[in-house]
Formats: sequence, C-alpha cells, structure tokens
Amino acid sequence: MLAASFNTMPLTRRLRDKANFTQIEAEETATAIAESVDEWQGTMPFATREDAQAMRDAMHSLHDEVRAVDLKIEKLEARIAESKADLMKWMFGQTLAIIGVLVAILRIFGH
Repeated sequence: MLAASFNTMPLTRRLRDKANFTQIEAEETATAIAESVDEWQGTMPFATREDAQAMRDAMHSLHDEVRAVDLKIEKLEARIAESKADLMKWMFGQTLAIIGVLVAILRIFGH
C-alpha cells in the first residue's frame, strides 16, 4: 500500500485565512480530513504492474473472442444469403410450374 502522508499545515492556514475559521476549527477540520484520507488510502486497493498486465492480457483474450464471434456471424450471414437465394430460385421455379399446370389444364378443359 502507498503510505502518503497528508500535510495538514497548508490546509489549516487556508481554512484560517481564507474561510475565516478559528485556529482550533482549522486544525480540527484539517486533522479530520487527513484521517479520512489515511483511512481511504488504507482501504483502497491500488493496482500493481502485475494487475495492469493481467488486465491487458484479459482484454487481448476478450478481443480475440469477440473477433471469433464476428467471424462466426459473418459466416452465418453468408449462409443466410445463400439460403435466401436458394429459396427465391425454388419459389420462382414453383411459380412457373404452377402457371404451366394451369395453362395445361385450361387448354385441355377450356375448349
């Protein structure tokens, strides 16, 4: 953990001179803030270089997985396009067949 010391003197002076605190109010306020900062630093975990490297590795791994998913999506889109084209061919062919059957029926029974 980082053990940074919070210097209360500049804050005490500023509270006294700029905010019109009494000397005791300024000192107590600065002390309370310093204790809060020290407590926060004691509970706040800081990232190490190893943590940063682990995060980079995780991000690269996630990037690779996303790329793999993108490739699968592209393949699926291509298969959907092929299926759509095949379906259109079959529907066109079926429509022509139905029209041919109707024309034949009309010729046979239409006279």
